[in-house]
Amino acid sequence: MRTRFLFAALFCALVSISAQGRELQYRVDLGRTQLHLVHVTLVPVGFKSKQAVFQMPIWAPGAYSVTHYGRYVRGLRAFDKAGTELPVKQENDDRWSIANGQKLAKIEYDVLDSHSDTTSLYFAMANMDTSVFFANAT
Repeated sequence: MRTRFLFAALFCALVSISAQGRELQYRVDLGRTQLHLVHVTLVPVGFKSKQAVFQMPIWAPGAYSVTHYGRYVRGLRAFDKAGTELPVKQENDDRWSIANGQKLAKIEYDVLDSHSDTTSLYFAMANMDTSVFFANAT
């Protein structure tokens, strides 16, 4: 449990990304690793576009293979500040468009365990279990 907390604290400290006055704050919930998944909450700060696009990486640097990480995303949902769900359309394996982007306050989704996938090198995948949690930043 202590290792989980330490990892979560380090991970959360590292995943607030800021560029040009806009910020992405990620929160990763390790409470369901026994199901081989984690729940991710993304809070975009300072985005005002009519349409928002959420894109998962297609490959990981150094892995030299196309993986399509969006295949491991389940239940992607978007919400405004009042908690009302916004329309989301999955464009392809790795990309989702969100209507009313200027109202976007939060995106939530689950990421599935992917370590047994043979399309990429092990270090480019994620392993989630009750005793182990490894996730590539991709």
